[in-house]
Amino acid sequence: MCWQWFKSLFSGGSDSLFEFREKNALLYAVNNFLGTVNDLEGCLNDMYDFSARLKQFDPNFYIKQYPDSYATRSRFKNNLQYAVDNVDEGTLFVFWMDCCHADSNTKFINPRLIAKRFYDPGLPPRKFVRNKILRSSAFPKWISLSGCMENQTSADAYFNGRPNGAFTFCGLKALKPGMTYKSWIPEINKLLRQYGFDQIATISGPEDLINRKVFEGKIMFIQWSGHGSYTYDQSGDEADGYDETLYMYDGMVLDDDLNDILVNIRT
Repeated sequence: MCWQWFKSLFSGGSDSLFEFREKNALLYAVNNFLGTVNDLEGCLNDMYDFSARLKQFDPNFYIKQYPDSYATRSRFKNNLQYAVDNVDEGTLFVFWMDCCHADSNTKFINPRLIAKRFYDPGLPPRKFVRNKILRSSAFPKWISLSGCMENQTSADAYFNGRPNGAFTFCGLKALKPGMTYKSWIPEINKLLRQYGFDQIATISGPEDLINRKVFEGKIMFIQWSGHGSYTYDQSGDEADGYDETLYMYDGMVLDDDLNDILVNIRT
């Protein structure tokens, strides 16, 4: 394939060629959603903070950042497809989802709050969200850590006068060497409660994967810091009639799109 194609596909803050190493990270974050009334403030800080923390864990982490207008639908899906097709067998895909996959009516009173990481699609409100983002009806081959439960929203908030996602801020503060992905979540939830947030962080994935030590072995770490949303089901496979989505700079990535790629991970 031509060099220009690689440059266009994997350019984030730079045009460097994407390199696969034992530990890789693709970090996407959008503060400015095309000037909408629900712009966020902490997403780019989430990305920069996670980059620094990953390097502390292992200086050999290969990290690509996709801020604001670089975090597009095509880049996210194409990078994910390329990773699934080309990483070494046995690489663990770990998703960090600091966004809402939920309704926008969560009761939330907190002086730190900037906004809810929910993009209102203008569709009928939902009493319960059947969240299928990064989940599979088959045996999943990846793990996903999410900032809130299916009927909640994730907060964009201030900490020490600086904006972050509440999930990301508490996640990085709680992270200790030697902990497992599964043991990480209750520590995050302790901090969320201490800071006055009612969202509950969750983890999904098979037991053998979530019980691995954090960032141990071959890793493809993918972070999304921004809005979550939903739209009408486009494939007829949703009992509630809606697809959950990630809301990139230029629009939505459907849960179906992600799962269709991820089921092909080699184990």
